[in-house]
Amino acid sequence: MPNIKSNQSCACGSGKKFKKCCGTMTNKEVMNQSQLNQPELKGTWGLAGMEMLMNVVPFNSKKPKKFLSPGGGKGKYKVSFVLSKPNYAPLDENHISFDIDKINGDSHLFIGNPEDLRIELSAKLPEGDYFFWGFANNKGYLSKIEIEEVEALNFNDAFVKTYNALCPILSRISVLMDIPLNIYNYTIIELSTHNHLSSLSLPYTNKTPPVLNNSPKNKDFEKFASLYREALNSNSPNYQYLCFYKIIEGLRKIREERFKKENQRIILTGKKPIRPKEVIPLDKSEQKQWLSWLFGRQNWSDMVLGQIFSQEVVGRKINDLINPSKKLDMVRNKIAHTILRDESEETFSIDDGLHIQAVHAWLPLCKCLALYLLKKEFPRDF
Repeated sequence: MPNIKSNQSCACGSGKKFKKCCGTMTNKEVMNQSQLNQPELKGTWGLAGMEMLMNVVPFNSKKPKKFLSPGGGKGKYKVSFVLSKPNYAPLDENHISFDIDKINGDSHLFIGNPEDLRIELSAKLPEGDYFFWGFANNKGYLSKIEIEEVEALNFNDAFVKTYNALCPILSRISVLMDIPLNIYNYTIIELSTHNHLSSLSLPYTNKTPPVLNNSPKNKDFEKFASLYREALNSNSPNYQYLCFYKIIEGLRKIREERFKKENQRIILTGKKPIRPKEVIPLDKSEQKQWLSWLFGRQNWSDMVLGQIFSQEVVGRKINDLINPSKKLDMVRNKIAHTILRDESEETFSIDDGLHIQAVHAWLPLCKCLALYLLKKEFPRDF
């Protein structure tokens, strides 16, 4: 662990001083937590249910490491994918691990005694052959798939190459055996530095029940609320995106109809309606206030701000972002054309690493805008 003074902010992200947070742990507790290598998340690192990527640099290395760009440099990488049964997380809630060997993955594919064998999966691609090793958990089910060395330009290139090579194999096994094969997370190790890039899915926090009012039921609100719940219940980022965007699309049409009627009244009365300016906040403090209004007051970290508020969207009008033919709509169309339609237009491939990266990049904002429009359109229901 890094050397942190008692009055400094705790490294765990809780927002508390070190002496009032992890600094209160006994040596035994610190040792147990270190051995488990599954530290508990404190503070709000990102939106619940969303995937995040974290760079990890080892502290206790005997050999000095060559620090390159955070995105990695040209060279060799090891990539590991942990599997899980859908909706069953290998780690306890609110816990993470950057040690791939400490995560007990799982699947429905039985391959045998982990002490006796490992399976080889090979993919032939135009740029060359890829060879993966599959490992079983203590029950004999495929739990982890690794490629020991792959030449890549950086972390992102290593992910795209290996993901694109592995996923068609998993899809083929899935359809042949009629079983799901879900990637829970992945870890990429730059072999020259031993720096890691790990994905993690942020957990939902436990909450007390809300106070439900007795206002008359609104059929539109109930329809959109069911879509929101469906998105949260799914572990598919593609399906989540479609659900959230369906909410945005439906509420955009309701708003457009209302604005049209208001504009007609302007012609008759000459009075313009007061419409508050709706923009994605630029300032970090305003961004935190915006998120607190949506999800409740939390200790929002800079990581969650970076996850949602890219330079491409800050300061832009919300009405502009949700309009057809804009980026959010383009991502939605590519998913929809892939899953729902058979058209000649450009589509995504579900097994394409660039596809999944684009969906993960825009999914947090899509979720925020869906909830924003719901709260604006149905304030009484909140």
